[in-house]
Amino acid sequence: VLFTASLFTFNVNAQQSDALLDKIEQSNQQLKNRKGNFNEVRQPVGKAEQKLDGELIYEAPATLTMNYSDPNEYFSINDNTMSMKREGKPKKFDLTKNKPMKTLSQLLLSSFNGKLRDLATAVGSSLNVEETKEAVIATLEAQKKSVKGYSKVILKYDPKTYHLLNMVMEEFDGSVTTYTWE
Repeated sequence: VLFTASLFTFNVNAQQSDALLDKIEQSNQQLKNRKGNFNEVRQPVGKAEQKLDGELIYEAPATLTMNYSDPNEYFSINDNTMSMKREGKPKKFDLTKNKPMKTLSQLLLSSFNGKLRDLATAVGSSLNVEETKEAVIATLEAQKKSVKGYSKVILKYDPKTYHLLNMVMEEFDGSVTTYTWE
């Protein structure tokens, strides 16, 4: 269970939704950097679940580094470049030329900087926001089906600080990756 919200969900109309999105954006625009631990759970279809952890470093507006405890794993976004090492294999991507990696970059950076309306437009998703006692939850759902990419992204924000706590990324093939930040 990722998080339970059904018993404590408040009805959020369009005006309340806009107010929550404004609070998320305003709070995160003031956040210049963030450093802390993270956990990642990868659940690929037909493969064993992978649990990873490490240290996250975010510097507004366009730098994100995830230093994994496992030296065979690394992830970094710096402006228009994404670098990663998965299972010991290093890769580098020019985000101006690689749409899937650009989408991943937009999802991660926009979730941290709170620009969820812009994110929904950029990735062609609907955006729904609800408030619970435990969190403000923003859900992006793809408007078009695809072979690759994310069908749904669920973002959980702290109801007091409006900073990102949790991200669940569901892919069209059924794979799920969950990130939790401290």
